[in-house]
Amino acid sequence: MKLIPVTLRDFPYLQPVEWTFKKKGYRGKVTFRRDSQTYVFEIESPKKYRSLDDGKVFGSLEEARKAAESKIDMFDTVFGRLLALK
Repeated sequence: MKLIPVTLRDFPYLQPVEWTFKKKGYRGKVTFRRDSQTYVFEIESPKKYRSLDDGKVFGSLEEARKAAESKIDMFDTVFGRLLALK
């Protein structure tokens, strides 16, 4: 999964604090939280999920990316099978 940095149009020289991703039809973003110097991820569609709601924060961008990938894989297997049964 590739993370694409979101840059501010008016301030392209600032370091990105948000990255977007797509995998298996899921869209989401990884956000850097400046106050605690941690990363969190959010899956926006088709199923909403925020790592911060579960109290999960990550120390690096790579950790957050791997956690988002594994969560998407989990959603894809569990929910994909449930939808196929309907």
